[in-house]
Amino acid sequence: MLYLHEEWEQVVLHRGIKASNVLLNADFNGKLGDFGLARLHDRGSTEDTTSVVGTLGYLAPELSRTEKSSTSSDVFAFGAFLLEVARGCQSFQLGSQREVRKQRNGRSRSDV
Repeated sequence: MLYLHEEWEQVVLHRGIKASNVLLNADFNGKLGDFGLARLHDRGSTEDTTSVVGTLGYLAPELSRTEKSSTSSDVFAFGAFLLEVARGCQSFQLGSQREVRKQRNGRSRSDV
């Protein structure tokens, strides 16, 4: 990511960092893949997309407010990925708030 954000002639925002986009070579070195959501912009300028893209659980919280991807949002997604690797499972749950509450409480709606 350092190369994408700092060392190339333009800033590359990947906007899709997640476990399924990190590939391992024979020596188990990670390589970032799937640049389908990636955007380039000049240094010192801001990214000018009009919609938030990415995968829930990897999106930085500030994206809901600013709707602008940045190198910081890529770093947040990478941190979520590292947490997932360290835990050996996803660090977030997708679903409605009611479903998440049921899972946390260990009971169904009829038990309430």
